[in-house]
This record gives sequence, C-alpha cells and structure tokens, in this order.
Amino acid sequence: MIHYLPNISRFKINFYNLKNSFNILKSRLKIRRGLSSNLEKSKPKECMLLLLWMGMSCWSSSQSISLQPILQSNESDTFFCFDVQQAKSLAQTLEDHAFQRQINEVLDSENEYLYQNLKEQKKLIGKLDYQLENCHEANLTYEANLQRLRKEKGKLKSNQKWQTSLLGIAVGVLGLWSILN
Repeated sequence: MIHYLPNISRFKINFYNLKNSFNILKSRLKIRRGLSSNLEKSKPKECMLLLLWMGMSCWSSSQSISLQPILQSNESDTFFCFDVQQAKSLAQTLEDHAFQRQINEVLDSENEYLYQNLKEQKKLIGKLDYQLENCHEANLTYEANLQRLRKEKGKLKSNQKWQTSLLGIAVGVLGLWSILN
C-alpha cells in the first residue's frame, strides 16, 4: 500500500540555514560598523550584498530539491513521503496526464464518428453509382426502343401508303366495275 505523506523537514532545514546565514551576516556587518546600530552609518553596498546573497541562497536551495520520494518502512507497509514541492510537481504532472487523456478520448470519439460518417458516405456513393449505372442502362434501353419504334413507325407509314394506294385502286376498280355492270 502506498501512502503520500508530506515531508516538510527540508523546508525547516532550509529556513533554519537561511536564518543562521542572516544572523552571521548581521553579526559581520555589526563588527565592520563598529557595533553601532545606527542606520545612518550602514553602508548601502553591504545591504545590497546581503539581499543578493540571501536571494541567491533561497533560489539555490529551492532549485536543489530532488523529486525522489523518501521511503519509510513500517511493520506492514512502505510509505513514500513527498514534500510540498514534490507533491505540487506530481499533482501537476498527474493533472497534465489526465487532461491529455481526456483530450485523447475526445479526439478518439471524434475520429470514430468521422470514420463511421465516412463509411456511410462511401455506402451512399456506392448506391448512387449503382443507381447512376442503372439510369444509364435504362437510358440506353429507352434510346434503343425509341429508334426501333421510329423504324416501325416509318415502316407502318410506308405500309399504310401502300395500303391506301391499293385501297384507292381497289375502290376505283370496284366503282368502275359497278358502273359498267
């Protein structure tokens, strides 16, 4: 079982070291100034150096903290102890990974939706191609039937002309025969 417990002993040590460093510098400044506590006699350069040195020691101590957990064993469990900065770093990393996982899930679902949409569009295009091919075949059949019907109509017209001519001749011959009889 893993437990995350804050370990703030490093901050206490760093703060304690910083306080001691400040006291040492303060005592050195008092010795240089002749043990006077008068602010008018204090040198601005020494104050600036003190502030610069304090800032650098705080920065270097905060940068030197590693992210390795401290292992503490109990009778039945092992504990991983993290200080506040480690916990913040781990929390930030976990949040970043969770956020990236959520983005990946959203993109995966959107990908799946687009893939399904693409499949449906391909099916629809296939059906429309089939319908277009059928329409083209129907059009060819219609054109062939139309040409056949035109030829038949032409034949019927020529046959009808012959029939009317023959009928006219037959009626004329019958009329002439009936007049003569």
